[in-house]
Amino acid sequence: MQIQLNELMKTIKGQEAKLNDKERRDSFRLRLENKTCEFQLLNVGNKNINPLKKGKAIISDISYTGMKLICPYNLPIQQGVEIKLYFNLSNRDFVLKSKIVRKEEYSDKSHYIYGVVFTETDERTNDKLTIVLREIEMEQRRISEPRLYTPNRLNSL
Repeated sequence: MQIQLNELMKTIKGQEAKLNDKERRDSFRLRLENKTCEFQLLNVGNKNINPLKKGKAIISDISYTGMKLICPYNLPIQQGVEIKLYFNLSNRDFVLKSKIVRKEEYSDKSHYIYGVVFTETDERTNDKLTIVLREIEMEQRRISEPRLYTPNRLNSL
């Protein structure tokens, strides 16, 4: 009876994790390739970082609410890490205060993947980010759409 109860609890926890993952991923995400950013550590736990430590990362994907970063630094996210992100998309600069909310670790510990949520953005920055993400999405769709016809092919009809 206890074994069955333990198995049932594992199943429930697994389903809860899947549901939480789905809710987290409901936001539109735009995949980026080879887009780098810089960041500054602002706070780790309740401690301000002085002088501010800087690092570089690769933006794997981005949404209106956050992004996924890949970097070689092992940050102690269980203490709560606040960062300021600096990046450029479509020749527009962004500076966004953010919080690291998730961490994935690779077995060789050569790099880490962090889920980041933007914490302080004003309406103007939100609008600018929304416009840029839409432009990039449209460009990616345009490039990846198969062409059903070409002008030369039309002339041969």
